[in-house]
Amino acid sequence: TQLTRGRVEAHRDGFGFLITEKQDYFIHLQVK
Repeated sequence: TQLTRGRVEAHRDGFGFLITEKQDYFIHLQVK
């Protein structure tokens, strides 16, 4: 999966991506 600037920062934060986009949230869950 490709990560944009916001997504990358969110990925580092852990649950921070919840605020970015709900779609990304599910994507990151599968990534983890």
